[in-house]
Amino acid sequence: MKNLIIFSLFIQIVHSQNQFDKVIATGQNNIANIFCPAVIINDTINGFISNNFRNYYGFACSIAQLDTKGNVLRNNLFLDTLNPFDIYDVVKENNTILICGAQKIRNNGSRDIMYGLLNHNLDTLWTHTITSEYNHPAIYKITRLQNGNIAMVGDDTHIRPTGGAYSNKNHAIFILTDSLGNILKYTHFEKPDSNNLEGLNYVMQSSTGDIYCVGEIQLNTLFNKGLIIPELSLEKISNDRH
Repeated sequence: MKNLIIFSLFIQIVHSQNQFDKVIATGQNNIANIFCPAVIINDTINGFISNNFRNYYGFACSIAQLDTKGNVLRNNLFLDTLNPFDIYDVVKENNTILICGAQKIRNNGSRDIMYGLLNHNLDTLWTHTITSEYNHPAIYKITRLQNGNIAMVGDDTHIRPTGGAYSNKNHAIFILTDSLGNILKYTHFEKPDSNNLEGLNYVMQSSTGDIYCVGEIQLNTLFNKGLIIPELSLEKISNDRH
């Protein structure tokens, strides 16, 4: 039996505190991972799980829901089970939840960019997917801007059939949408050196309205954190490197 450790956290809800480590058993042919933070909704803890299977070709995304003492309430499949999602970020808002990541495409092994909006019952209000230039894109961070629009960052990379990335087919990406997820701007940042691998994994907006993105750059065998793309203007986001 293969076990999946999915939650080890300290939480505080109202005036009570609970601390626990939770293990959820999975079948021996199920390899499961969690890539994003859990979200607390109405005294429940909810985590998005990416499931791979060794005994047949396929993937699945599920939502594990626990109470504040670590008891499992449910572990149900989430959305498309043939072309499932890997969820990399979850942002709880007043009445909704923003999610983002990638969708695995079963028939060719590639991925699409995905992002969506859920209500607090985890019902889907809308989702969008983007088929990018390369075969292995992903969005790692999503945030709501002051004007209600949505900003996202990640990378778009072409992966060889045998594994490994083509460094000359890789870009950090920034996506700006309206409040319903319709694309306003999709930016590939050009690299000064095509031998590098670059990606963005955090985006935020300052009080003055500027958007800041932070990511990582890989130089051959070196891996240095801190690639910064500063001050993206909402009025003018160009394809030039800032």
